[in-house]
Amino acid sequence: MRATCTGPEMNRLGLSREKADQLRDIGVLTAIFFDAAETERRLPPAYRKKPGVAWPDYPDEKVAYGYTDAVARLSPATTKDIEHYDIAMKLTFCMASDDRKSVWAVAHSAAFRLTGPS
Repeated sequence: MRATCTGPEMNRLGLSREKADQLRDIGVLTAIFFDAAETERRLPPAYRKKPGVAWPDYPDEKVAYGYTDAVARLSPATTKDIEHYDIAMKLTFCMASDDRKSVWAVAHSAAFRLTGPS
C-alpha cells in the first residue's frame, strides 16, 4: 500500500504535528482504522424509519424480569471515537482506490471481534 499523503500534505489534513508523528506507527494506524470501523457501526442510520405503534412485551411472572431474551444495543459513539473516525476518513482519501477498499474491508471484518480480522 502506498500512501500519497506525506510530510507537508499531512499538515493540510488539519492534524497536529504530534498526531502526524503518531500516525507514522503502523500499530496506531491499525488501531485508528479498527476504531473507526466500530464507530461506523455505532452511528445512527442515514435514514429514519417510520415510527410504528407497538405494545412492549412484558413477562407475565414476577420472577421473569431480567431473564428475557433482550438483546443489548451498542452504546453511542464517544467524541474520541468520532475524532478517530474523522482522522481515518481523512487518511482514506490519501490512498489509492484498491488500497482504500481493502483497508476498510479488513477494518470492518475486525469490528467487535476478539479474534481480530478475518
